[in-house]
Amino acid sequence: MVDDIITAGIGGNGATQPGIDETQLPGTLDLVDDSDTGRSNTDNVTSDATPGLRGQAPANTTIVLRSSLGGEIGRTVADENGNWSFDAGLLPDGIHELTATPLDGEGNEGVPSLPLTVTIDTEAPAAPNAPAHDGGLIDTADRPLFKGKAEPGAHIVLTSDKDGILGEVVADENGNWQIVADPLSENAHSLTVTASDTAGNTSAPSEALQIQVLGDTALNFDANDIIRADAVLPNGSLRFEPVNLASLLSGFYESAAGGDEIADALSKSPASATQALGFTRQLQMARSNPTVAEIVQGAG
Repeated sequence: MVDDIITAGIGGNGATQPGIDETQLPGTLDLVDDSDTGRSNTDNVTSDATPGLRGQAPANTTIVLRSSLGGEIGRTVADENGNWSFDAGLLPDGIHELTATPLDGEGNEGVPSLPLTVTIDTEAPAAPNAPAHDGGLIDTADRPLFKGKAEPGAHIVLTSDKDGILGEVVADENGNWQIVADPLSENAHSLTVTASDTAGNTSAPSEALQIQVLGDTALNFDANDIIRADAVLPNGSLRFEPVNLASLLSGFYESAAGGDEIADALSKSPASATQALGFTRQLQMARSNPTVAEIVQGAG
């Protein structure tokens, strides 16, 4: 069919030149923003296996959509302004070269659009390793460092069951990542990480790291209190039975009475496992904190 050509753009709104079939003009083709999932809505990498497509072609023409991985995927009709849209059926994972080809009134094919490369990826990354910490004590004034390993380039989200999201980062080319978290609340925390790929698929959570975050003020226990030592060591492996605070602190007082700092006494006393109970910082404050100092002295 011989007709007019649009010289000001496809769609029928510009000047025309007789003698050329409009369907010989290449149309345009793009992925709908909502279908371009993941970190970017312009990279054409998506987890949507039924993506929406849109474009422009000669007005009122039938448009044939094709993929390099499966041939024709459907047809639609451009409106009076040459605009068209199409929701694809289920497409397989892989790299698709998509084209849109107009048909004239007699069913003859015109020039296809330039190929649009769309990557369909519906497979979630493997769950990353559990987050790791250096094992030092954490209190509410700290910004602790956590690290781990995941798939290279994965978007990592570190989450606490008490405080929610603690930080996000992209794993390096070897899959290593580090996050300096904001201060955590005084609590027992279960920390996990998830990994998301470029298409927006998210892994299952990692195994949990259990940590105990201490308050930044001294504990005000009576010397005869029985304390349930349910804090977990940084590696999550140990718990302790109830202990008597007076007997627990007596060894520290005796070691420190000769002028040693309480911190030094920690390494000399058999009760050094009390670090796992969260007393280390409080004992280090004994010389400047009357409450703790009185408990230590009374225990001695």
